[in-house]
Amino acid sequence: MRVSRATVYELAGTAAPPTLAEHEERLRDLEQQVAQLGLHVEQRFGLLARQIKHLRRDVDGLLAREPARGARRP
Repeated sequence: MRVSRATVYELAGTAAPPTLAEHEERLRDLEQQVAQLGLHVEQRFGLLARQIKHLRRDVDGLLAREPARGARRP
């Protein structure tokens, strides 16, 4: 089903297409959202990297305590 642009604007509650200023404002809003998401991803990545680092230390410590697998006591 094809819909005219005028119908789309009417459904959106506007009588005319967005102006350049409206597009620029929307672009700024989207850029800000992307920047915030980028910070969130960086924070989560840092947290995950620290968790991996701690888990590796734990595993290395457990492996160091474990006796050699090839040596068996009679």
